[in-house]
Amino acid sequence: GEYGGRGAFLLHAESDLEGATRIGDSDIFIGGINDAVRRVDHGINSRTDFKFFFNLAKWGPGELEKLADDGEWKSFHLHNDLILSQSADLDHVELWSLIRRTLEIDS
Repeated sequence: GEYGGRGAFLLHAESDLEGATRIGDSDIFIGGINDAVRRVDHGINSRTDFKFFFNLAKWGPGELEKLADDGEWKSFHLHNDLILSQSADLDHVELWSLIRRTLEIDS
């Protein structure tokens, strides 16, 4: 997306990470960078347990729902492993292709 400036967002599946917030009803969490650094430094977690994202997309109240109702946006449930993939074997184009195949999206 075009928003976010120079900020980064930490996503992970660590439910007990201090300062983290669950995203919706998923098993994915955002935030908790200080505890993440501590846990990686102390060998509690691997650095690959955490994924950083830069920039984001924003919608006004009801805007995303309207786009979905109009068929311009789709939402899907994906397994955490796919969302938080850190595979060095997949670049972002290959990962998107894998997601499309998993969801059986033609275009």
